[in-house]
Amino acid sequence: MNGQVINVQKTLWFTKGNNKEPVDLRTDSDYIGRVTSVNKDCTLKITDLRQKDSAVYKFRFITNHPGGHYTGEPGVTLSVTDRPNLPSVSVSPSEIVEGSSVTLTCSSDPAAKYTWYKSDTHLKSIHEEPQFVFRSITSSDSGQYYCEAGNKLGTSRSESVSIDVKYPPNLPSVSVSPSEIVEGSSVTLTCSSDANPAAKYTWYKENEESPKASGQIFTITDIRAEHSGNYYCEVQNSLGRMNVSVSGCLTRCWLGLAPALLHH
Repeated sequence: MNGQVINVQKTLWFTKGNNKEPVDLRTDSDYIGRVTSVNKDCTLKITDLRQKDSAVYKFRFITNHPGGHYTGEPGVTLSVTDRPNLPSVSVSPSEIVEGSSVTLTCSSDPAAKYTWYKSDTHLKSIHEEPQFVFRSITSSDSGQYYCEAGNKLGTSRSESVSIDVKYPPNLPSVSVSPSEIVEGSSVTLTCSSDANPAAKYTWYKENEESPKASGQIFTITDIRAEHSGNYYCEVQNSLGRMNVSVSGCLTRCWLGLAPALLHH
């Protein structure tokens, strides 16, 4: 070049910017203090390697000759892999009602193979789709769930999430004590039903609009002839209600079941 001595004035490695305006790794905020150049600046050394360091690295040098700017193409591709980060589990929908579809999703970076557990019981291995789906969830599915995300470098376990399935009252059961009822004695009627959220109990006497009592237990003291009649217990929560009747007399009471499920 007309006898001109060409000298390399500057060398740099970059991942950001372009060939005209590259960002020198030595001044890049993501790499400050972690990069050094060796072998006359042609070799790049990165310490404390991180997954986000995955990128295409290019070497550029600038000479004293006009237009003497050169970049190595296509560059060097660096892919950094690590064991999965702590995965997280999301639940959809947030309000879970028996019979509905519920999806648990395990999220992890980088991508991994997933294994699901319920209270330390292995449920299902999913190799690509990080989801566990209940098509029609039941009350027995309530419990603690977590997932594991793993790759060839290790496994990470998520925190547990609680699944609480809501359902209307089941058919109530009613008991009468004592079974032999004598005038002047006391009689106790007890009603119970499985429900979530917990049910509220109300006692009625047939053909009377006003409730006789609330709560699971209804006690009649000093029973008289006017107490004879049909009584029923109504159980109710936000998802539905159901009732069951008790037919009574002075000498003996027996159960007469007449369930009727009413939906809101």
